[in-house]
Amino acid sequence: EGTVFRILLVEDQVVNQRVMTAMLQKMMGARQRVTVANDGVEGLAAATKHGRAFDLILMDIQMPHMDGLECTRGIRRWEREAAADGQRYFICAVTAHATEEDRRDCLAAGMDHFLTKPVVPAVLREMLASRPGAAFLPPPPPPPPTFPPAPCPPPTP
Repeated sequence: EGTVFRILLVEDQVVNQRVMTAMLQKMMGARQRVTVANDGVEGLAAATKHGRAFDLILMDIQMPHMDGLECTRGIRRWEREAAADGQRYFICAVTAHATEEDRRDCLAAGMDHFLTKPVVPAVLREMLASRPGAAFLPPPPPPPPTFPPAPCPPPTP
């Protein structure tokens, strides 16, 4: 069995929820548990309701009711004012907004990392591998061989 890496995915689009969950499942197998929040309001509640319930938060930016920037600010405010353990969530933006200004806005709101959509599996794996507690990720699959194909034998008469 081993440790389960707990991930909160804050994402309003069902297709994106399924794609990200499938990528995480493929990379980590049964060693991950994804909880989905459909917007920032649900994400803030999930992140703060039961103390420190997650090892990683993956945060979309544009969502109804409360966007990812405001949700992140709310989580950081909770950590300063009410979290008893003094720990800080690792929050990674996952967004289609890929400009340098978007990146700065995410970091200014309190996010720790920034991934752009569509998420490249190798980039997601690299970010996950850098997280404490995710060291049990299986190694990436080996690259396919790059040798030239064998020549075809001459035809037999």
